Amino acid sequence: MQPSTGLIAAALLTGVVYDAVRPVITTLIDDTFPTKAQQVLVSGWRHFSVNIGATLTGSLGGYLAATVGLPTLFSQKRICLFPGHSGERPKSRYKCDE
Repeated sequence: MQPSTGLIAAALLTGVVYDAVRPVITTLIDDTFPTKAQQVLVSGWRHFSVNIGATLTGSLGGYLAATVGLPTLFSQKRICLFPGHSGERPKSRYKCDE
C-alpha cells in the first residue's frame, strides 16, 4: 500500500466513524433545544470541541511518540485502557497450549 493510499484510507475511515453518530446527536440537540439559534450554537460548539480534541490528540501523540518512543507510548495506552491488566498472557486451561 502506498503511503498516500494509507492516508486516504485512514481519513475516509475517520470520517465514516465520526459521521456515524451524527443523526443521533442531531436529533438529541433538536429535542433538547427548542429554537434553531440554540441548536446551531450547540452544534457549532460540538464541532469545535471535537476538532480541538482531534488536534490535541494527534499533536500530543506524535510528540510523545517522538520523545519517548512507540513501545513506551503503547504500553502507557494499555495501562490507561486496561488498568488491572499486567500485560502477561493469561494461563490457558488446555494442556496442549502450555
